Amino acid sequence: MWDPFDEINKIKREMDKMFDDFFKRSERGFSSKTGIKDFSIPLSDVIKNNNEIVINLDMPDVDKKDIILSVRDNILEVKAEKKHEAKIEKRGMYRYERSYSGFHRSLSLPENVDSDRMKSEYKDGVLKIIIPKAKKKELKKLVIR
Repeated sequence: MWDPFDEINKIKREMDKMFDDFFKRSERGFSSKTGIKDFSIPLSDVIKNNNEIVINLDMPDVDKKDIILSVRDNILEVKAEKKHEAKIEKRGMYRYERSYSGFHRSLSLPENVDSDRMKSEYKDGVLKIIIPKAKKKELKKLVIR
């Protein structure tokens, strides 16, 4: 006997699998038709202590001049581009190849950070970002008239 709830459960399982496959792929990065990785989300560690937030992003083989950091509306955005060009000229043969890949990551920051005093350093393929917490504002008492 046909049961509509069995059909609904079947569709739900298929949708869950589709979302799982998509998010597994996005963690590894998106690939082009050639199979070359064009874009990836860097792995990160976020450490929060009493005075600051420390974020470590794995970004191997990136030149630090190609890294762009920005903060807007408490969203930290990290972008980096990797470009490679190869030019070969030999007897009667000419080949010029280019590849492009990069990293992109957006992270939500808590309200109580001072992004104007943010510091960063890039060493051995790891981008370290240190964001101090903002000083607590004192409670202001208002006079009622």
